[in-house]
Amino acid sequence: MFSDVLRVARPEMYSEIERQMRLTRQSPGAQEAAMLERIANVIEFGLKDYDLVILGTAPTGHTLRLLSLPEAMAAWTQGLAALQHMADLLEQAGL
Repeated sequence: MFSDVLRVARPEMYSEIERQMRLTRQSPGAQEAAMLERIANVIEFGLKDYDLVILGTAPTGHTLRLLSLPEAMAAWTQGLAALQHMADLLEQAGL
């Protein structure tokens, strides 16, 4: 994921991106996001070899929170994109 970000970022932003990635690893929901991605991969690739994939999960409330994570992450990502756009506009204006 980090290398994907660096491919589209300007080199002068690399140090800030690295800092943000370090903070992200420690932020609430980071482990849950990684787990949700892993579950999606298990389902996607598991169904190629098996008719049924069974996952054991945490109690209902925890699982529902995990499943709502993509929506929360989308909002977070949109916020970062808006900040990047604002920074680009300020840079273009010479501020």
